[in-house]
Amino acid sequence: MFRKIGFIGLAAVLCAALTGCGKRFDDTLPENPAIFQNETYINPADQNDTYFSVEYQSRIYIPYGKLASGGVDADAIGSCLGYQVQDGVEDQNMRFFSLAGDEDTDFLMRKYIGGMMEQPMFFRAVDTKAKDIAVPAYIVPDPDGLFWQDLSEADLERLKELRAQYPEYFELSSFKGIEIYVWQMAPESYACGIMSGTNRNKTDSEIWSLKPLTIDDAKLILNSLGVPKEDRIVIPVVQPHSSYLYTIDDAYHEKVQKLFDE
Repeated sequence: MFRKIGFIGLAAVLCAALTGCGKRFDDTLPENPAIFQNETYINPADQNDTYFSVEYQSRIYIPYGKLASGGVDADAIGSCLGYQVQDGVEDQNMRFFSLAGDEDTDFLMRKYIGGMMEQPMFFRAVDTKAKDIAVPAYIVPDPDGLFWQDLSEADLERLKELRAQYPEYFELSSFKGIEIYVWQMAPESYACGIMSGTNRNKTDSEIWSLKPLTIDDAKLILNSLGVPKEDRIVIPVVQPHSSYLYTIDDAYHEKVQKLFDE
């Protein structure tokens, strides 16, 4: 599990340029800035799980989290290290920073300088996976993919099988949430299918044509896609190929919702 134990003090607010208590952090490029070339990192456990990555002092870093809503004090940000080069194009306004108190440089912060509403992104060194390191309290883990998730070998193997059997479920967009249609097959036995959220109600034929998943398999896929619980829209339905009779009311909806809250 992710640890949210901070080693740096928090501040009350986040302002446009990552300020804390009215104090601006120093974003000046050093005299000899490091060049952060964009690369692609492939998860050794799953060749389909890839990430934007950068290298610094012979260590590889990939995205790990975002800034907590409470913000962070400017003193918590270390020094500017350099800027990003993406596809051969320099962007000296996209800068990388160390974090104060992070003596081993396990984290980096990337921040666009000059953008009023630009939010920082925090990167973590891949060699810290499964290590008991202190994660600053102002960083909210925001996993998109499998690498930072604590999955067993059995789960990883099952994901490979699911990707081969249900490739369409791994291509869903969660921009408007993921709709999870759940139907009951027998007492305490459920199946479900998933679709991208839209601004319209799905038709019966769309729902009935969903390939059935077990609840555990659906949660495994959703976790692998990085879909947060608040973006999972659980909808109980009746499927014509289930002969089990049940009534969908508020109590039943709550019961089915709990299947995905556990």
